[in-house]
Amino acid sequence: MLGGGLLLAFDQLAADARLAPGPIKGAPLAELAASRISGYRRVSDRLLGGGTDPAVAFGPYLVVWREYHERTTPSDWWEALVKAYIGDGIAADFLAEVISRLSLGERAAVARLLPDAKVEAFLQSELAGGIAADPVLGARLSLWARRLVGESVAQAGRIVQERPALAAVLGDEAAVGVVLRRLTTSNSVRMAAVGLNG
Repeated sequence: MLGGGLLLAFDQLAADARLAPGPIKGAPLAELAASRISGYRRVSDRLLGGGTDPAVAFGPYLVVWREYHERTTPSDWWEALVKAYIGDGIAADFLAEVISRLSLGERAAVARLLPDAKVEAFLQSELAGGIAADPVLGARLSLWARRLVGESVAQAGRIVQERPALAAVLGDEAAVGVVLRRLTTSNSVRMAAVGLNG
């Protein structure tokens, strides 16, 4: 799951960075893209070290991640920022849920793949400033954010449903439902922090 998501996130973020009104503005998203391909390499190397072909391990998840990105392609820089902020945030929350159920050794390896606090601070600052200055922009981005939340949580649920091994890590059906509700709740806080209406 993780490796495929990181690989396609790199591809999408690299494209989104080009929507920026200049290379300086786009640099943080390019940095985020770089961290995603670096994370993909770490996951791939770990799998290879254990005798698993990454293509086989990632394959079942690539279809889900690709569909998510196809359904949520940003039309401009502001939508790209919201997608990076919301999408990366929900992915981080989901990853944190998985990490909390792993062994200590596995936790240390996976925790390094969590988002960079500096990039998250940039996204918050840019979005909060833009939304405060333009209420019309804020209303448009709030609609976009709600769509992203719906798609993100739905895809997380789909991945869990289709991969019994992952579902087993999270617990029974009721536990999975609790996790998905927590993703939605924590994202409401994330949206409110930059002035997006959930």
